[in-house]
Amino acid sequence: MLTARPLVLSAVTFLLILMRVGTVAAEGEREKGTINVVVPRATIYPGDRIVDGLIDVRPVKANSSYASAVFTARAEVDGQIARRTLLPGRAIPRDAVRSAPIVQQGEPVSVVFLSGSIQIQLNGTALQSGAVGETISVRNSDTGRIVRGRIKSDKSLEVTSQ
Repeated sequence: MLTARPLVLSAVTFLLILMRVGTVAAEGEREKGTINVVVPRATIYPGDRIVDGLIDVRPVKANSSYASAVFTARAEVDGQIARRTLLPGRAIPRDAVRSAPIVQQGEPVSVVFLSGSIQIQLNGTALQSGAVGETISVRNSDTGRIVRGRIKSDKSLEVTSQ
């Protein structure tokens, strides 16, 4: 009888271990459908700059298409500007923010016109604010003519011929 009892305890222990492994596996499956999303801690209004202190990262149950529509890391949204009101605890959609402008309306800018091997540089005044990669209108300082150009990282505008 003494030898049978340790076997019974071993079988019970084995069953408990199997049940726990099954529970852990089920929890792991639930975690597979979970992604981390960036959410505001407080209401962020249109035009406000989003800084690290205003955001948190929280896990939510979602699929991969949802993950591509929202921010999943703080660094992706830090420094961006809100386009619309962002509510606390709700995931921040990618289309709800824009890059911070590097060119401000009224600021003098350098405009570079490119056409094949020809390059012309002139000075102008930005008629709109904009971020890198955006196209804005600029008034030529010499002629008063308005041209549209794409903002480059050095704060100059590039105009290309069609």
